[in-house]
Amino acid sequence: MDSDAVFRVVFASGTAAPLLGKSIAWNDLPSRSERWAAKLFSPRGVVSRVVVRRTSGPSLECAWNPVAIPFLGLWVNKGGWSGSGSPPYHNLGIEPATLPTDNLAAAADAPLLAPGESRRWSLDVTLHP
Repeated sequence: MDSDAVFRVVFASGTAAPLLGKSIAWNDLPSRSERWAAKLFSPRGVVSRVVVRRTSGPSLECAWNPVAIPFLGLWVNKGGWSGSGSPPYHNLGIEPATLPTDNLAAAADAPLLAPGESRRWSLDVTLHP
């Protein structure tokens, strides 16, 4: 994923709250040292690969076909949210998606399947040393 890719913010808490509803670049998110959480979606067909890197050591790459899976959802929690009543925690969700929303009822053009119909796609996951 290009760090300049633009994402729409559909949920935001903590210091990310002012970003709700805006389109932002990855580098426009709050500082790593602040407490915040955000759910982001890419525009259609723009992102087809994500590489998670640390300063040193291995990296993790996820890649998919952007025609079959046209959106990328990212859930970034930097200690700014907990839905379970526990203290806020840190996690990252990489979520290739068929829609730019987590709410199917609000989706305008949801790709629905008929009873018995199936749909296949693949996700390539690679660990680089």
